[in-house]
Amino acid sequence: MGSRIIRSGIIAAALALIPCAPVLAAVDPMIAASTGKGEWVTWGGDAGFQRYSPLDQINAGNVKTLRIAWRAPLLPGPDGRPTLFSEATPLMVGGVLYLPNGANQITAIDPGSGKTLWTFTPPPSGAVGRREGGRFYRSLAYWTDGKQARLFEHGDGRLMSIDAATGKIDPAFGKDGQI
Repeated sequence: MGSRIIRSGIIAAALALIPCAPVLAAVDPMIAASTGKGEWVTWGGDAGFQRYSPLDQINAGNVKTLRIAWRAPLLPGPDGRPTLFSEATPLMVGGVLYLPNGANQITAIDPGSGKTLWTFTPPPSGAVGRREGGRFYRSLAYWTDGKQARLFEHGDGRLMSIDAATGKIDPAFGKDGQI
């Protein structure tokens, strides 16, 4: 009996959220519009975290013909050892692929050629007892006001703001670009 009530409550909550989907997309029109252009501007793809892309250039009929066009090198971890795999979700915004990489680093890549545009390496934190970079982290956050764009990185307990065009830390954010 108790599980039926819980199940009914979960179903009711899910149904109640369905009308919210258009509102979530309206929260940030840039995020809503970008998904249809093949961009992936949040960790979950879009404002609703659907993890779905409507692109259809690759399909069941041609997937077997795909070949590797380029590979992005994984940077060393905080201990200097090579990073053997990545658990991160890259972001694709404005024709640039932003890859969380190595020891809290970010690499901006031209997705057509695989060419590295810039790599951001965070300054040492200087905090006693804080790791100078986690072994793995999942993703970045992207923000824009239409004039400037920022990536936010948080891998070692600090929140850092990085200029998405240059890969330089944003000195106007917090203290020296970090909080």
